[in-house]
Amino acid sequence: MDVIGPDGVDDHNKDDGMEPDIVYDLRDIVTSEWKTRWYADHRSWKLRRDTLNRNWAPLLEPLADAYVAWRKNPSSGTSSSASSSNGVYDFTIEVIDIYGLSRSALIPRAADSISASIALVQAGFLGSTPHSPSLAISLKTLELFRVIRLHKPAFSVEAFAKTICYFYSVIVFLLYICHTQFKCQAPYRRRYRTALSDAFDIYLNLRRIVDRRVSQFLGRDTPNYRVLNACPPCCYELEGEPELCYRHMWVMDGNNSLKRIKGIGDRQVSDTRSFDESDYFLSSDFVDQYADEVKAHPTPVADDSEDEDNSRDDIEELAGDPTDGDPQSRPSGCTDNWKAAASDEKKKMAKYPLAMVAKALEVLGPQHFIGYDIGCQFQTTVTGSSLGPLFEAKKCRCGLNAFHGYTHNYLCQLHNHPNCIEGMGIEDLETLERVFSSSNCLAPVTRYMTAYRRRVFIDLYFQQWDAEKYQNLATMLHRNYLQALKIIETNTLDIQHVLELRSLDETTIKSFIDDERQYFEGLGKEPEDDLHAIAYVELLEELRTIEAKYEDASSLFRTQTPQDYHFLSPELSYSQGLSETRRADTARRHLSEWQDTILQEVIQLEVRMNIETRWTPTSSEYQKTAQYMVNRKYEKALDNLQRLVIQRLFELHKLNLSQTGYRARTHIAKSLQTRSKAIRNAVKHYNAAAIPLNRPTLDWSKVSHYSFLDEFNLLRDTRSNVHEKPWADPVIRETMRKYQRLQRAKEEITRCNIEIRRLHTSITDEHAFFDRITRSLEDGANPLELEIRDLIQRRRAANLMLLARISQTYSLPGFSGNPEPGTRKGSHPAPLLMTVSVQPQATSSVQQDPVDTLDSDGDDDLDDDVIGDIGGLVDFVTNLT
Repeated sequence: MDVIGPDGVDDHNKDDGMEPDIVYDLRDIVTSEWKTRWYADHRSWKLRRDTLNRNWAPLLEPLADAYVAWRKNPSSGTSSSASSSNGVYDFTIEVIDIYGLSRSALIPRAADSISASIALVQAGFLGSTPHSPSLAISLKTLELFRVIRLHKPAFSVEAFAKTICYFYSVIVFLLYICHTQFKCQAPYRRRYRTALSDAFDIYLNLRRIVDRRVSQFLGRDTPNYRVLNACPPCCYELEGEPELCYRHMWVMDGNNSLKRIKGIGDRQVSDTRSFDESDYFLSSDFVDQYADEVKAHPTPVADDSEDEDNSRDDIEELAGDPTDGDPQSRPSGCTDNWKAAASDEKKKMAKYPLAMVAKALEVLGPQHFIGYDIGCQFQTTVTGSSLGPLFEAKKCRCGLNAFHGYTHNYLCQLHNHPNCIEGMGIEDLETLERVFSSSNCLAPVTRYMTAYRRRVFIDLYFQQWDAEKYQNLATMLHRNYLQALKIIETNTLDIQHVLELRSLDETTIKSFIDDERQYFEGLGKEPEDDLHAIAYVELLEELRTIEAKYEDASSLFRTQTPQDYHFLSPELSYSQGLSETRRADTARRHLSEWQDTILQEVIQLEVRMNIETRWTPTSSEYQKTAQYMVNRKYEKALDNLQRLVIQRLFELHKLNLSQTGYRARTHIAKSLQTRSKAIRNAVKHYNAAAIPLNRPTLDWSKVSHYSFLDEFNLLRDTRSNVHEKPWADPVIRETMRKYQRLQRAKEEITRCNIEIRRLHTSITDEHAFFDRITRSLEDGANPLELEIRDLIQRRRAANLMLLARISQTYSLPGFSGNPEPGTRKGSHPAPLLMTVSVQPQATSSVQQDPVDTLDSDGDDDLDDDVIGDIGGLVDFVTNLT
């Protein structure tokens, strides 16, 4: 058999002396859409795809064996010649090989019992179909495409197929006119893209099988191995190391850009395979356990944040969002905006973050810190779910990302922003923003893929992402160490200067921070006054109003009685106004019952307050309470306005935007006018309460232009005057901010000392482990020897780079950690230790590392277009803290 046609028929000796490539070209034309008659294939695309997958399934393991054998001897048994072979079962097939640009290959086959697909792999090719393939792609070509995709995820199958077509320069006959032969370079053909896509799919299957076998041999196939070992600084805990406040920090968020396009109508999915071989995904069954943990509940929007343009359709949904966890408490104002702006998909996604928390609680140890852009309210959601007891027992908590935290109200920032949380170091928790910015290049090629292939490509992308981040771990820690040292050096001098100038000390600064938090916790809350007197006067006013209404209703009912009414014959004229009389009587009875209810409440309150004579509008107690109620309404409106404005002004001050130029301030004012409807409503309520007291009213345009507290003179009339607080002084506030940043930098030094030593120890232990593995492979009996040695070689090369950077960190003048490797908890010391040489450096002030210029995640290329603008913006805003 030389050539297998697309219909499975042997095409040997059908070329009539023509060259094989011309036969293939003519076959493409004959079988194309130009045919005058088509024979319908009644099989659906789904049926054909299912059949193809079922035919491939039993061949995958034998193909993996053949692939491993070919890897050990890649030059065996193939020939680019299309001539007949001496072997009875040898065959020639059309091939694609970007390295040799061969158009056909002679595939040797020892016995008929060997499948053609297996024979192809043994010869270094992979067929596009499991049985009777008409086209095969070389394994080297598929490996080239895999490596390109690892480093450029946006590179599609179609682009690679067109590249191959370009290099092959296939010649086809287009026309025969007057016995003249016109030739040109062949255009891109869809059959090559389809064949390449199908073959690449199977090739990735073979790679995963081989990788799984290697992991089994190395003992790295235990459940959750990647999570527990991918990041040694996080999980490689050592004996005798200091205890960290938060042993693990992890973040979560949704990535809309990697979503698939939803199917149209009720069309069936053709590729029904499920990708369950990756540990990057939680199973649907596991996630669905938490589908009913959170129910949507009506959460009324407060008056100070009403927006007539925002619909609240999510109230009727059965599935709640991540802020619906506690039906007893209203979500904070900073999550109201999230609930109003969130898409319908996000409002139903509570099960996903809960499932991630459940998995983390199951796999990781205690003391997690979870970064989430709505972490303030999600904390309540978790504790109110079935995960609550374990979450609290492990001393876990949620917080905000540094960048997203500035969209929350100021009180929320004081409790949940990373810069205000003890033990956080200088971590900004914005890892996912950088991840999403990087993975956006993957989205264009996965958006229209089947669910199976989309997961395959996402898994492939993050395997490479993890490998690159592992290689840059020491660089990230080195840069964090430098940044922390610089913060300590700079902020210590600035703080000391202010403390000497103002005759203060660090204890006073700490008290200012605590007082500020307490102030904002009580800001806008009504002080404890005689609430019983207010309730009593309100009931009296309501009773007086109802009595007047009852009297009017009774008078109306009496007027409905005819003047010539006689008891014995009322039907003579009374029936003429019967409907009006009944309505009047119903209103009178209703008001009578309402009056009795209010009167009963008044009497009960009088008994409790020991009031012997009922208050009247002329009594002194009544007048005093009424006046207090008017002032109370004004002060509540003013306190609410103060709370909103101060929070927004402090937010601007914290972002260092309040001292910008006129044009920037005007832009900020316009943004506030557009999105600060809460303040706008508060101004309306304040003006309504200020007019009866002859107090000055406010204009929204003026309020929105205030840049700091000194310009808001109206706040001096409130009960709690913020100007009396020493921490409201701009200099003190800046000192408080630097003091908190200084404390976080000292925590970062402690964490970096621990994590660098963990990484050093992990490399040392892995080096000894690789030595033992290498010795076990010396006999050459293991068929996976080449794959294992390749993995060890690449890992050791990465480890050498890490050790070089660790050496630079040990040489820093401000390094305070232990430069020797330790012992992992629960293990014995490694028999072979890798030490790093420490080169002393000048003990001058801290400088940026001149060796490399790196981004915040330790990547060596600042110009990589996958980083994008979002990562830069996150870094810029984070540095402002």
